[in-house]
Amino acid sequence: MGPEPVRARIEQPSRSPDQGAEPPARELRVQGALWLVRELGRTRTGHPGDSGAILLHLGFREHREQEDRTDDEDGAEPDREGWLSSLSLAVASDQELLESFLRSRTWTRPTDEGGSSTRSVARRQRLRTAGADKRR
Repeated sequence: MGPEPVRARIEQPSRSPDQGAEPPARELRVQGALWLVRELGRTRTGHPGDSGAILLHLGFREHREQEDRTDDEDGAEPDREGWLSSLSLAVASDQELLESFLRSRTWTRPTDEGGSSTRSVARRQRLRTAGADKRR
């Protein structure tokens, strides 16, 4: 057996129960408009042997006054999407979020390999399953 990895010897910080999970969204003001910023996913840059930087996929949703605040937090699709190199949304500065917003683009719904939106793919799968149940 080889030497023990350095990471194994470093004490991992423990999370106290009151710390909880990362907040689901951050607020950002851009030219007077309020935007809610949510982490949609994350990945790493780099190649084998280089862990690279963490990239956060961010969704920006404009808060509209006529909407109930809970509507913004119930998983509604974002208006814009962007990327940010940061460990987490919680540690990103307001300036970094603003720069990511300024580089962001209009949100496009993810698609499967055939070009169908993931929502329509899920619907087709439900219909197939329902059809198979009726044939039994």
